[in-house]
Amino acid sequence: MDSPLHLEIGDFWLHGTRHRFEKWARPPISIKFSQALIPHSFVSLSADLKYALLHMGSHGGICFSRLLPASRTLDLRIRSDDSLLLWKKVRLTNLGSKYCGLRSAEEWHMACKTGSVLRFVFSSEKDDPELFAQQKIFQSTACDNLLRLNASIYIQNFTRRWIETVIGSVKSMGYDAVICNELERSISITASTQLFVFNVDYLSQPDWIALPRCVG
Repeated sequence: MDSPLHLEIGDFWLHGTRHRFEKWARPPISIKFSQALIPHSFVSLSADLKYALLHMGSHGGICFSRLLPASRTLDLRIRSDDSLLLWKKVRLTNLGSKYCGLRSAEEWHMACKTGSVLRFVFSSEKDDPELFAQQKIFQSTACDNLLRLNASIYIQNFTRRWIETVIGSVKSMGYDAVICNELERSISITASTQLFVFNVDYLSQPDWIALPRCVG
């Protein structure tokens, strides 16, 4: 099969992982963090190779897949009634009510377009003092490795909870998948288009570009 790296966005999607598998299921979590990280309700794929490489780790691999046309997919990059409904649902949640950049429908649409919607923005530290405390521990070179590891897990789980608040809420609206931009400034100043799939029956079987060299 031709490499997906030169195809148009939407034809094929990339998935970076530390584990090799033959059939789609709930995305695997590294054994090291299996008891610590909150599992997602979806499989995440990317149109950007850099984002897939981020999730691959140092010993993983990348596979690609096609989203089958029969799937019911909500594209948050496009203004729609259901996108607006999702914004209202998110704003009613505990975290959503504190997000300082989603106070209007216009801010919501812009955040989905720029990819910032999947990175939480507080108005002040008092909204979640523990998160800010853990961030300081993680960034401190004076703290021991165990403290910094625990802080990293706390921060990752907070981000996972927020992404579930936004993306996971779409599942209850009857959709099989969501398309949304995501911005990870540590690897790029440009947002990537991401695909989040609840129903893996709508994904073609994975084809591997680089096979993982170790599992676990």
